[in-house]
Amino acid sequence: MIVGQVAGQHRQQGHCPGHVVVRTGQKTQNLVVESKHQCGDQLPQDVQLGFRTGMNENQTKLQFPPGFPESEIKPIVFDVAQRIGDPVFTITGITDSNHGLVDVVDEILSQKKWKLAVVESVSHGLLSAKCMGYSFLDEAVFVQNLDRFFSRLDMDYCLEDEMESATKIAEAVKSGSHADIVLVQLYQGMKNDGLDHPSLRDKDRAITLYNVLATENRMIQQSLQLGGTMKRKQNQAALSGLDFLRKYLQNKI
Repeated sequence: MIVGQVAGQHRQQGHCPGHVVVRTGQKTQNLVVESKHQCGDQLPQDVQLGFRTGMNENQTKLQFPPGFPESEIKPIVFDVAQRIGDPVFTITGITDSNHGLVDVVDEILSQKKWKLAVVESVSHGLLSAKCMGYSFLDEAVFVQNLDRFFSRLDMDYCLEDEMESATKIAEAVKSGSHADIVLVQLYQGMKNDGLDHPSLRDKDRAITLYNVLATENRMIQQSLQLGGTMKRKQNQAALSGLDFLRKYLQNKI
């Protein structure tokens, strides 16, 4: 599912939109750059291809000249999006709707009338904050003290396999929650880090983040590397969790 939105100004009926932006998650720069070079050889000579990277997302931009046939725009845009693949969460400039990553998640959850519960660690509440104003978020917990949290759940933390611990948390929260989907985030070495979180504070040290989704009949796991400052790791963790959820909702995982 790819949702379109207008870039800059509303598109008048029968007029070329000028430019279209294919937007992807913030951790896809190499993939998008590679696709950019691949797509460049396939585009008409008068269509310009650009690229922009940011903290929250990457953008591949297609600039169409005045008078370019509108009937040819969508096939070109969707071909570029297909080459980039699953990281694409929205396309700007195709229709008159306005969607960002959280909007895409909200639209699907609202259609299904599903609720979400979140257990955060690295994101330190930022994932929940990005969902502020949306009704799909039913419950959110920030875990600072793992011993206390596991004691509350009457569980033992598995130091040998932290993905397994995240999975057990997801199962426990799902069984005791009204939410249809539970998203849990832990990171490798979290318990040993203690409350000072030296792994997060050290900008030269990467961490391994574990995302786990518990749905009605599936348990889906993801691990990824996050680096940089503590603020950057926090933002990456929040966005990666939301994008992981988005991919599930769009049947891409």
